[in-house]
Amino acid sequence: MPLRLFKHWTTRVAEFTQGRTLQSDEAFLAACKLPDDVTAKRVALIVRQVIAEEGSVDPRFIYATDRYPEELSVLPSWDSIDWIDFIMRLEEKLNMHIPDRDAERLITSRFNVEQMIDRIVEFHARSAGSSK
Repeated sequence: MPLRLFKHWTTRVAEFTQGRTLQSDEAFLAACKLPDDVTAKRVALIVRQVIAEEGSVDPRFIYATDRYPEELSVLPSWDSIDWIDFIMRLEEKLNMHIPDRDAERLITSRFNVEQMIDRIVEFHARSAGSSK
């Protein structure tokens, strides 16, 4: 197994943000191509926030087109993400439970942020429908 060069988390954040401009919430939501629905937009911004928290970066540096593992694994913690912790933080902030089968769908080996948001919006809508 080859040795990896250790990089301090601040160096990793600097590498990720280099050349990127901050993207407003409005531009991010437009790039997500969500339906004109307040709840879907709220869910999208929460997902963006949790992704950013995991990577120790300002959420405005997370774009809908960012891919895992390609771009996101540059960020701290994303190179060896704790998926259980990530799902639990999403559940807490969204005030919902993500069933195991949905969590498995969520953490496929490759995705972009927009795809993750689409899945979570779907789970959230289903969850909200079942609680009525």
